Amino acid sequence: KNFKLLQNDSETGTIFSQLPLISFKRDKNIGNFLVRSSFQTNDQSGTFKCARTRCKTCPFIHNVEKISGPKRSIKIIDHFTCTSANVIYCITCTYCNKLYIGETGRRLGDRF
Repeated sequence: KNFKLLQNDSETGTIFSQLPLISFKRDKNIGNFLVRSSFQTNDQSGTFKCARTRCKTCPFIHNVEKISGPKRSIKIIDHFTCTSANVIYCITCTYCNKLYIGETGRRLGDRF
């Protein structure tokens, strides 16, 4: 607002030769201290069988940490079982080794 006054003054003109950048930073509030932006889990990442004894899906689940395709591999970064929902899954044909990639919003065990 009064930058021209500072620029034209003999004492402050050399200090304020260019327009200063004025910025503000919001201080941390209590929510920043209590809430983390990402979930921390102690679970191992990968696909795993559930602990249910009569599960019909678990015999077809392989315990893996990455999915390998013909062109690249994808590392699994979370812990998944047949009770996990909203997942993208990969089915490999045992006859021809082709991959089928699908997705479901339901639990994986309910899908199959």
